[in-house]
Amino acid sequence: MADENAQALWYVAPGRAEIRRERVAAPAEGEVFVRALHGALSRGTERLVFSGRVPASEFERMRAPHMSGSFPFPVKYGYATVGRVEEGPADLQDRIVFVLHPHQTCFTVPAAAVVPVPDEVPLPRAVLAANMETALNAIWDAAPGPADRIAVVGAGVVGALVAWLAGRLPGAEVTLIDIAPERASLAAALGVGLAAPEAAPRDCDLVVHASGSAAGLDSKRGTISRLATKLTHRLVGTDLSDPMSGFFMMRRDRFDAIAPRLSPAGFKILLDIAATAGERLRITEQPYQFGERFEGESKFNAQIAIEFLGLLLAKMTGDAIDPRFIFFAIVGTLGLIVHLIALKLCLAFLPAQSDLFRIAQVIATFVAMSSNFLLNNELTYRDRRLKGFAALRGFALFCLTCSVGALANVDLASWLYTEREVWWVAGAAGAIMGALWNYAMSTLFVWRVR
Repeated sequence: MADENAQALWYVAPGRAEIRRERVAAPAEGEVFVRALHGALSRGTERLVFSGRVPASEFERMRAPHMSGSFPFPVKYGYATVGRVEEGPADLQDRIVFVLHPHQTCFTVPAAAVVPVPDEVPLPRAVLAANMETALNAIWDAAPGPADRIAVVGAGVVGALVAWLAGRLPGAEVTLIDIAPERASLAAALGVGLAAPEAAPRDCDLVVHASGSAAGLDSKRGTISRLATKLTHRLVGTDLSDPMSGFFMMRRDRFDAIAPRLSPAGFKILLDIAATAGERLRITEQPYQFGERFEGESKFNAQIAIEFLGLLLAKMTGDAIDPRFIFFAIVGTLGLIVHLIALKLCLAFLPAQSDLFRIAQVIATFVAMSSNFLLNNELTYRDRRLKGFAALRGFALFCLTCSVGALANVDLASWLYTEREVWWVAGAAGAIMGALWNYAMSTLFVWRVR
């Protein structure tokens, strides 16, 4: 056959589309020429494309097969076309096929890119093949069983298909959750129930979330999220796609069973739950996309990163180490540096005398103690932060309860310095001894839970 002209839908500006004429090449060996019969617009994804709201961070991931142009504009987009094969291999000749192709009257694609539509499937309905694939994957991943109580949030195309598939399980009680009461007729046709969010059934065995606006994570958070996911998989063994997410649901009785073993810090509760429960908790993920951020900024900072590492450390050790310990260790390290700097300055500038090192060690210990109190109050125990008069009282108590550790610090360091005059070894050993005592006493008395 000769080349043919086609008409294609292009999105060219926010809220503006146009029909363009394109030349379609005759099929080569291993290709098919398809004339489109039916197509479908994606209400979610294509609305983003049409309005120009595809985030720059998602340009590559949102590319569709056979798409032309580039985001944001101009772009030829779409992925739900049903057509007839007019030229191609004998086994596909005149067959009705489904193709993940943009909206176009005819096109040439590899033969492997088309899927024959069964004769009993109405052609207009066949455009839902891509949506059915998503719904079927959700059901396979969730693995619901007979007689399960299942709620599907969102009565859009994917949600409706998930509900219909789940409803075919023997004895399953399936409810679509949607804010639009007019969806009742749809639910009835699918053989499932419909409920408003405030009337949603409780104690379900499975909840599938199939509603939400599309956009994506900004590139910075996306990179951090992927790194956190890899660390979680490698160190803790959970298979969560986004362990940092705060968007999840679970049954109350399952939560109550593991709650006593969760970290008291209350950080990244989803990761904590998954790592604590292990294989005893069945987890099913339903993909969703965040709305585009218009105000504010990501909460991620160095403190969040340290908290995350602290939680991983706790779960790796079976909760033998409190996540708070990593902050205390960092503060202790900084305190050691402060201690050594103060000690060096004292040895350099104080008048020479027989007990110079002992005096210098006392001063350095007090300086490091003050530094540790201030940093621990702001970081390690920020959820119990002391303010005003309570901070002054806390500092006094901190100094009092740590005085034993300070004495051990000074005596151990002085003894080591007498045996071997290596000032930094003696000073570090004394500081470590004091730090261990300080941690125990600080948690028990200074920043105790009230």
